[in-house]
Amino acid sequence: MPSTIFHPSADSSHRTQRHIVRSSMRQRAVARTIGVAIVSVIVVGVLLYQFLGTDIGSPDESRRIRHPAGFSIVEPRGFEHTLRIETQNAVGVSSDASISMTPIKSEGRPGVFMVSRLKQLPTDSERAKLKLLPGNFAGQPAWEAIDMDKNRQRKWTRMCVFEREGKAYQIYLERPATEPITGSTWTAYIESFRVEKPLTLQALIKAPSTQPSP
Repeated sequence: MPSTIFHPSADSSHRTQRHIVRSSMRQRAVARTIGVAIVSVIVVGVLLYQFLGTDIGSPDESRRIRHPAGFSIVEPRGFEHTLRIETQNAVGVSSDASISMTPIKSEGRPGVFMVSRLKQLPTDSERAKLKLLPGNFAGQPAWEAIDMDKNRQRKWTRMCVFEREGKAYQIYLERPATEPITGSTWTAYIESFRVEKPLTLQALIKAPSTQPSP
């Protein structure tokens, strides 16, 4: 009978190779699991951030922003503002003054809250273009539009056009599609608009800064 030659070193080598292969497969599986977990945490964080939106709180009179042209509005918490004197505002309507407010930390999300004093009320064709319909603002007649922009950045837009003391005004709000804009919180900010006495140049020079802390 032929004799069987046993090589212990060869068997040991095979076991070592199998161990290395199994160890490598376990490492790859662990790495994939960790990668999936990290991606999941990031996705959940982004979705929560977008769903919860900006914590703006309720309107606080200490954050009221006054434009020298004679109107004011309460700035949401976490926003910063710019006072402008212009010929056209950010949504293409002719205006001569505006308060534009944007989130301090936008994180790439759409967002603007703006009040403008218009040179005149929009014409019928302009109202049709802006999708403005008869409505109510703070108990008085107005034109309103609420729309979902489904282009590159999905977002809600809300616009209100009205008259106060012989002047035309427009309030415009733009927020991410995941954030409600018709609820009581944003409505309270929109309705914080107020007509003020215009500041003279002398009063403007003496007036303290209206930029509140974030």
